[in-house]
Amino acid sequence: MIKVRAFDHIVLKCADIERTLSWYVDVLGLGPERVEEWRRGEAPFPSIRVDGNTIIDLIEGDPAVGRLDHLCLVIDEIDLDELAASGAFEVVDGPGPRFGARGIGESLYVLDPDGGAVELRHYGGHQ
Repeated sequence: MIKVRAFDHIVLKCADIERTLSWYVDVLGLGPERVEEWRRGEAPFPSIRVDGNTIIDLIEGDPAVGRLDHLCLVIDEIDLDELAASGAFEVVDGPGPRFGARGIGESLYVLDPDGGAVELRHYGGHQ
């Protein structure tokens, strides 16, 4: 049984990442995360810090097609290979290490009943 602990992040598709980043940082006053690394090509996308445990990731894409790429939920530490093989979920990616609101964690992407992508992530003993 999976135990959801917290909301980790959402990923928004943006027609212009710099414009969207500026709006969230300059207008809403949220904190930029990994922006310079992204601009140097060292990170695949920039993030915006909502609070100590939650971020918004910005990726390039057509927001008219659907703005939300996926949502991520923090779960208790569990063997994600075993979970993926259980047949309980339609797995679309993973498991594997990925960056999230609390740093690098292990995650698995699954689909909800309507085809929405949900990332199930744990941070080992650092929940």
